[in-house]
Amino acid sequence: MSTDGETVPLGTVPPAVLRPGFQSWLALVHSYGSVAKTLDRRLMRDLGMSLAWFEVLVLLHTAPGGRRRLLELSRLLVVSKASVSKLIDRMERAGLVRRETSDEDRRAVFAAVTEDGRAALEEALPVQVANVEDCFSGLLDDRDHADLVRILGKVTAHYAGGDDGVPSTPSTVLLGAAARQAEAARAAGDGTPAEAAETAAETGTAAGRGGRSARTRPGTRQPA
Repeated sequence: MSTDGETVPLGTVPPAVLRPGFQSWLALVHSYGSVAKTLDRRLMRDLGMSLAWFEVLVLLHTAPGGRRRLLELSRLLVVSKASVSKLIDRMERAGLVRRETSDEDRRAVFAAVTEDGRAALEEALPVQVANVEDCFSGLLDDRDHADLVRILGKVTAHYAGGDDGVPSTPSTVLLGAAARQAEAARAAGDGTPAEAAETAAETGTAAGRGGRSARTRPGTRQPA
């Protein structure tokens, strides 16, 4: 192997790999892989739902009309269109989503969340929130979280936008949806954006407490 014009002997570490930029990237990739694998395993164990299914349900639930184009989902999930199509196939067979077309453009295919899909998300959300706290956020303090959001925000900002104005990350979509909700509440005279967000959070927590107990949903024990 050669790097920076020099040959690196076998059994030695290339100097380029020791650079801070490369090390921070490795730390990000390995930490995400460990957390994602654990979250996926726990969701499958408790609800028979993969992490990919959960992410799709969140993205559909937060979309206007409860649906998104398959092309948009592929960009948000950072997977190929073929992979998204297979994923939606499995979720459709489980009754969690359905395919729809547009009257304006028959070539555009959408995935829409069903009532069973909404119920599955309602059941999974408090489980996933607790898992994320246990596997990730509970390991860091408030300053760590603020630094992480700031640092990774520099990276996501570079990729935000894309073709057709589609944001490139789920976080961009969810934060944008939350901002629109808060603004709508303020315009309706329901309080400030902060109060609206706090009310929404309390409502979601209450729904999580009052939801059904975790159980395996028929037909949902499918890998991503």
